[in-house]
Amino acid sequence: MPRPQSMRWYERGADAVARVRPDLPRCYICPTGEGSFPPEHAGKLSREHVPPQGLGLASRPLVLICGGCNSRFGSGPDVQMLRVQTLVRFPRGAMQRPERVRMVTGGLTVRTDLSTRDGTYEIVVLPRENDPAIQSRFETEVPELLAEGREFHIQIPGCSEVETTAGWLRVGYLVAFATFGYRYALSDELAPVRAHITDPSGSPLPTYYNAVPEAAESDRWVAAVVDPPDMRSIVVNVAHHRVFLPVPDDAEFYDRRASERQRLGRAARRLRAKAFHWPREPMHLLDFS
Repeated sequence: MPRPQSMRWYERGADAVARVRPDLPRCYICPTGEGSFPPEHAGKLSREHVPPQGLGLASRPLVLICGGCNSRFGSGPDVQMLRVQTLVRFPRGAMQRPERVRMVTGGLTVRTDLSTRDGTYEIVVLPRENDPAIQSRFETEVPELLAEGREFHIQIPGCSEVETTAGWLRVGYLVAFATFGYRYALSDELAPVRAHITDPSGSPLPTYYNAVPEAAESDRWVAAVVDPPDMRSIVVNVAHHRVFLPVPDDAEFYDRRASERQRLGRAARRLRAKAFHWPREPMHLLDFS
């Protein structure tokens, strides 16, 4: 038996579908899988935490999705996002658990465990996973490299940047769905977004994600950029992660954004936007307007 909250969300979603797709019998449409669920199959839907649980970003249930989508994302991008988010906290001394990584500096690559404890940083080199000669050089030269201000590059073995950013695209898309509803999320302009979320490797999508290292973990907002015209978009920000989604009737947004980035790089641009309340449950603003 679905929870009362789930049934309330189901009924609101079904009411929204009735307005957007009056040709369909009463049902709820999974926003990521697009399968339809009549009332007798409401129990096949589950509440989805957005952002995923475990990231330490005040996650909470926000929308209903089908069990298939829940399982697929939970065993793929969500795991990758957790590993990367753990690492994001390393420079701030706020890691919640150790992470096994490859550290690259001064032409040396070693496997280490990174962690933070009581405001200090810990780098534990793993003897069984490194060449002894390289490990010895690393341990000897690292203090000198640090004194020179040399950079370290950190790689997470087995972690896919494509899947990780696709996970954040999914977060942005679900927040936009909760805010605006089916009329926006199932629009033709969002078809490439839905395809990339479902298959990140097979459906490439450029320029939808920006990392924002300087942002606070409490930063979360939804906005519609209205000016300049070439940047009209829906922007969802969660902590250090910013996702750009097209507005209806703008199928060229990502291609145009890619061209602008190639021309201007990451130069700051002044934008004018309309802010929306961060959703605490599905609002479907456009479906009931």
